[in-house]
This record gives sequence, structure tokens and C-alpha cells, in this order.
Amino acid sequence: MNVLMKYWGKLDRFVIYLVNRHRYLGHMTTSIVESLHGQIKRFLWSSKADFNTIIDRFNEFWKYQIENIRNLQAIQIHKLSTFHLKALYLPIREQVSSYALKILKDKHRAVELKPNRDLLIGRNSCICEKAVAWGLPCRYLIHTRLFHNRTLSLDDFDPHWHREAPKPGADVPFEPLIIRGKGRPRGSLNLDKTRSNRRDPSSHEIAASLEALEARLPSSTAPAKLETPQLTGLAYIKQVGDTFEPGTQAPRKAQQARCQTPPDEEVKPSGELELLQDTEHETLTDFDIMIISQQYDVRKEEEEEEESDNWNAIDKQLQSQETQEEIICALTTSEFIG
Repeated sequence: MNVLMKYWGKLDRFVIYLVNRHRYLGHMTTSIVESLHGQIKRFLWSSKADFNTIIDRFNEFWKYQIENIRNLQAIQIHKLSTFHLKALYLPIREQVSSYALKILKDKHRAVELKPNRDLLIGRNSCICEKAVAWGLPCRYLIHTRLFHNRTLSLDDFDPHWHREAPKPGADVPFEPLIIRGKGRPRGSLNLDKTRSNRRDPSSHEIAASLEALEARLPSSTAPAKLETPQLTGLAYIKQVGDTFEPGTQAPRKAQQARCQTPPDEEVKPSGELELLQDTEHETLTDFDIMIISQQYDVRKEEEEEEESDNWNAIDKQLQSQETQEEIICALTTSEFIG
């Protein structure tokens, strides 16, 4: 105790006196727990709380401490002093903690203000406090690197000051992000806009509407739906007959051909129907149907040729009439001029 009291006033802290020549990395307290008492007491509401409450408050403190550490690391990574943009710190400024760079800043400025060739000594012969106790480059090493135009390396720092590198993410292919282009976003036009001043339904009205939707519908009082006939066209007319009754409203034009039929003597079969009627009492095979189809195609081509011949004759007659009119007009014009 006599030795402690003798040197306490001069050194202020006996830890510096005892470990000044050992790697203590700037820790000046005898126990880390002592510095955490004040922080933990801020989270404890009372000293008379039960055990569960104390455990919950400790968990909150640890979460708060971890979040503060992460925020401080993020700030130190993204916030860099302009002094450390020099070439000396180029390889290590993103791999060393900002606190270590801040300590080197003062040493570097001192070397720039008073450069001296006596500072050019080797790393092994340096006994500076920064090199031995802190594990950081001292002013001798900084002056040597500046004199030879070299940079600091990561080996010049103790592993305690190395910044933890981020872990590489998983190389998994993802869909590219949707980039919003210029103009209106898709679906922004033709939207339903509320232009009425009608009030919103109340809660009892919403409940009543939901009950009405969930209730069973009453039995229908409408007449039974007529059955759709299976037969259509001429077969339906032959079997059922004409459904039009005199004195009632006439059917639509689309239904007149089905509901009304002319007398038998006015019905004139044509084309393939005529050929089928000639053989309606015989059993037709696939070959017979093919022959009938070919005969129908031949008749159809002959009718089309006759129709085209008629149109050609009409065109020739019109052309001859136009030629005669042009000749008469020319003669009349010449006589008028003469």
C-alpha cells in the first residue's frame, strides 16, 4: 500500500504503471464489469423487483447494447475522415477500425510538422508505447513509410483493430427488380371515383345486408321453362308442324323460315338436297355419298360459269354502248366547231 500511495498521485492510474510495456490495447480498468454497472442500473426499475422482471430487463439491456454496437460500426464504416484519404492509408482504411485511424491521425500530423531523419529506425528496435502497448504503428514507422513513399499494411496493426469483413451472401438467382418507367403507372386510369355525398352504411346496415346475402332464397314463382326441342329445321316442321297460329304475333324473321313453310308444290329442292331426295328410299353407302357430292360440285361449277358468262355479256353490251356514245359525242363536237 505504501508503494501504491507513493505513485498514485503521479500516475493517476496504477494500471498504466504496471502494464505500460505489455499489450493492453488501451483498456485502463481493472475489470470490465465495473464500467457496466452504471449502464445496467438505467434499465433496472427497482431493486425490489422479482427475478423474472430482472431477467427481462437484462435481456432488454443486451438488445440495446448490441444495437448500439451495430449502429456505431455502421457509422464508422460509412463515415470516413478526409485526412485518411491520403495514399498512406489507401490499403487499410476500409479494413481497420475508425478509432485506430483516429489515433494515427495525431501521430501523422506530428510527423508532418516536424520531420526528422532520426525517426528512420527499424520496426524491431522501436519501443514506443503505441507499438508495444496499443499494437498500432508509431511515429517512427509512419515517418519511414512516408520517406520511402510506401503505404501502411494490415500487418502493422494488431488483429484487435482489424475490422470484421462482411460475409458473402448466397449466390442465388433472383428476379430483377421492377424499374418504374416514366408516365402514369399501369392501371391509374378509368378508376372508380367517389363523387357522391351519400353517407357510408352504418354497422347495423352492413350486418343486415350480410344476413340477407346468407339467407336462403325463396322458391321461384315463375312458370316452368319450356323444354328445348331436340329436332330443328325441316325435320321439326315435318314432325310437329307449323307452330304459327292465325291471329297471333308473327315470329321474327330469323324464325319465319323455321315456323312457316310454303306448300309442297312450291318447295323446289336444289343441289345436293335434290340428289338426296332421288335416293331417299335407298340405303346410301359412303361411295354413293361421295358420288352425289361430286355431282353437286359439277352442277355448282356449271351454274357459276353460266352466271359469269351472263355478266361478261352484260359488260360487253355496256362497253359497246359507251363506245357509241363517245363516237356520237365526238361527231357532235366536230360539227359544232366547224
